[in-house]
Amino acid sequence: MREYAINQNWVSKDVDKTVENFEYYFYFNQGIGLSSHWIYTNPEARPGAPEAEILIDGIKVKNHGFCNADFQFRHFRENNTCIGDCGDETVFINAWCKAVGIASNAFMRREERFNNPAEILGHAFTIYYEPATKVWKAYEPQATKVYPRPLSEISLRPVYIYIWLMPVRQTDFLKIWNVNDKGIWDGNMVFMRKTTYGRMAEMLAEGIPASEMKQWLLYSEKKMVTNEQS
Repeated sequence: MREYAINQNWVSKDVDKTVENFEYYFYFNQGIGLSSHWIYTNPEARPGAPEAEILIDGIKVKNHGFCNADFQFRHFRENNTCIGDCGDETVFINAWCKAVGIASNAFMRREERFNNPAEILGHAFTIYYEPATKVWKAYEPQATKVYPRPLSEISLRPVYIYIWLMPVRQTDFLKIWNVNDKGIWDGNMVFMRKTTYGRMAEMLAEGIPASEMKQWLLYSEKKMVTNEQS
């Protein structure tokens, strides 16, 4: 992937520009979350999307939610398109970032409506470290434009943000689940925080200082934070 990215002139000394090149080419060159190089295949998120079963390494799976960067790269080289949903795009962009030496991680936002579990508004994307300013951030359209409504209408609405990362203290971490009156979360592999859409967009567009990210992910024993204080 590294060699391919260099040959396509996607890699720049400017980390922001490199990530922009990846995101724009694969997911945004025809609008917000739309690209000539990505076939969105999750009908639960986009009604009418072409869901199907495919084989990946001999295993039959749906054509979205498989989160397999190796398969995705092969599919892209053979067809000039990728398939899947935002989770698959997140894994793929993460792989491109890491291939060219950019630190990155998976990020997700979810607005939970617990009275009706089917009503979940969520989106996954990549966050990355920008060393010149020492902040973690997201490609600007991912941070500020991929929303169910215009950001100005929902800026004060509560939202949960998730960052998936192996915990520093790994003893029995797979047995630890954060359970509260609102549901069961993804074990101790998730940092979760409650904030608002507006604050989240601001943080990701301007960048989260590395010192704050370290406090979130490395120094906090509690992976679930329910307010703006870490």
